[in-house]
Amino acid sequence: VQPLHGDFNDPDLTLSTYPGPQMAIFLGGTIGNLDETQRASFFGRIARSLKPGDYFLLGADLIKDTGRLIAAYNDRAGVTADFNRNVIEVLRTGLDAQGLYVDDFEHIARWNPPEHRIEMWLRARRDVVAHFGAIERTWELPAGAEILTEISTKFDLDVLHQEMARQGLEHTHTWTDHAGDFSVVLARVG
Repeated sequence: VQPLHGDFNDPDLTLSTYPGPQMAIFLGGTIGNLDETQRASFFGRIARSLKPGDYFLLGADLIKDTGRLIAAYNDRAGVTADFNRNVIEVLRTGLDAQGLYVDDFEHIARWNPPEHRIEMWLRARRDVVAHFGAIERTWELPAGAEILTEISTKFDLDVLHQEMARQGLEHTHTWTDHAGDFSVVLARVG
């Protein structure tokens, strides 16, 4: 077994080739952070990077009770809120921002039923006027305005299999945990 390494965001994704069948693996549910267009592009890049007969193993989070999902993304300890609001700290320090503070934003997590996804937002608690020194830009955001920071799609397996098949990744087998919360899908390049 020889590992293949690649950046899944690379538009020119290429994987090393070896004699015999290969398998690309993308676990952990990260696929849910991509919207439908981004997933189609990613699946297409994977299919083009492998040869017919090769395999792709994908981890994906499945649709579950909305109440459970909202509770997980609005945890009582505030871990997810701190994670989400850290985006502001990264921007502040990375882009030399003046007038941008973590405490000026409230974490919001909501379920988007048509898209089958949790969305994490930051809502401005006050009017924000920030200047980004590193890029010489000023940003104004009125109080109450929201910024989408992350999505986490939860999949219906039939829909996921169809999305993959449209890009040349034919479903061969799926495994789920006993509760049906998570899946691992094995697909073959046609």
